[in-house]
Amino acid sequence: MASGRMSELTDPQLRVAVTLATMPGDERVHRDISELGMRGAHDKWLAGDGPKVFCQNWKRAIHQAPEVLANGLRRGFRFVTPADDEWSESFAALDDLAPLGLW
Repeated sequence: MASGRMSELTDPQLRVAVTLATMPGDERVHRDISELGMRGAHDKWLAGDGPKVFCQNWKRAIHQAPEVLANGLRRGFRFVTPADDEWSESFAALDDLAPLGLW
């Protein structure tokens, strides 16, 4: 994927990339997403603004995420995010540690 296309990733693709780049519950990652939104956090991490190892992982993960998501969809899975009607409002009780998406 060319660097110009990285900004064209969909919200679900970005959320899958987070699952590839870090372990669940990483407070720094959730804080960035809460403060900047998914797209703003992506731009920050892509610029290398964050923990060095995470930003390196992020650059790999954004290349892998579209194919990971597509493979899941081809196999009949669905990646549900807060934007989907099926998303449970009960996750709000988890504040910044709520999942970013669920398969």
